Amino acid sequence: MPLSGPQWLRRTALLAISTSLAIMISMVSGDPPTDGGDSATLSPMAVPPGSERPEITGPDRAADQRAARLKHSYDAGDFYYYRGERMPLLRSLTEFSVEFRDGTSEQRKQDIIDSAFFDARFVDAGRVRGRPVARVELGEVVSVEELQDVLMTMNAWTEVRYAFPALLHPQGGERFILTDEVVVRVNPGAMVEDVPNAQEQGCLGIAKKVWGTEDQYVLRVRQPKKNNPLQVANKLSESGVVAWAEPNFVQEGRLAYTPSDPLYPDQWPFNNRGHLESRLELRADRWGLDLDIDSPADADVDAPEAWDLDTGSADIVIAVIDSGMDIAHEDLVDNLFRNDGEIPGNGCNPSPAPLTGAKMVRK
Repeated sequence: MPLSGPQWLRRTALLAISTSLAIMISMVSGDPPTDGGDSATLSPMAVPPGSERPEITGPDRAADQRAARLKHSYDAGDFYYYRGERMPLLRSLTEFSVEFRDGTSEQRKQDIIDSAFFDARFVDAGRVRGRPVARVELGEVVSVEELQDVLMTMNAWTEVRYAFPALLHPQGGERFILTDEVVVRVNPGAMVEDVPNAQEQGCLGIAKKVWGTEDQYVLRVRQPKKNNPLQVANKLSESGVVAWAEPNFVQEGRLAYTPSDPLYPDQWPFNNRGHLESRLELRADRWGLDLDIDSPADADVDAPEAWDLDTGSADIVIAVIDSGMDIAHEDLVDNLFRNDGEIPGNGCNPSPAPLTGAKMVRK
């Protein structure tokens, strides 16, 4: 599909503007032409003393990004049912999701995206049972009408299985990437083949049974461009023919783990917010030595970021190589490892239940 008139004009205008800006910057700078010697380099921007920006931690940066998403979103009335309650969702004005059909090359994917919006970035969003779902980030905030035009252009291509707006949690800003699947739980005594929506409209196919269950199934919308999976799931829930139905989102999670230890705020190596900055002066009569030690923000081991990934496992045993430990300490007493396989009184260990380590479990 060739570029339409407005798309061609837009691309031409962007190229012309960028070229003009480059010429203007070159004229204003007044740099002398090079004579074949060392190439010119850009000097770093000078920062006035005391005006350095404090380093932004990973969680803070993620919170800023979620806040920016909510700022550039709108309410189109989207929602889904969870335990019988409506869960509202917002539509992003800066990104959308797309699944391409098998066999579409990466270059072809980018060409199709360029046809809908010139300044866009292709990001892998996840997989639905092996099928890649992509997230496309737009280079600028668009209007509601422009977003609809972008999605219409994307869905016009045969290589595109579907293109949906990226959905956001209205409070937290987490992404909900819509796919072409719906998860249902059938009513007691019913069969998934008896779901009227699948029989009457012919828009659903049985993809698989949810592992470990006898009454939950993943249904796949056969024509997602014509039958929006979000609306299909809502109609199923409202009809009462199933116990519940939800879209099979690729959902962005936000983990936040902080220990309950009351002394945790004082343990700056875990998460240093710069609140312990101090000056230590050591004087030695012989050398007259002054030593300054401070604690700048984020000079730590990033423990909260690590705990967001994993907080340990009772299956992992830690051996303490030290002179000993307080086995009655409240953080250790419930997690001490005892080797029940040793034989009491065999002469190797006088203790009937020797202590050899501690489980890596954080309170």
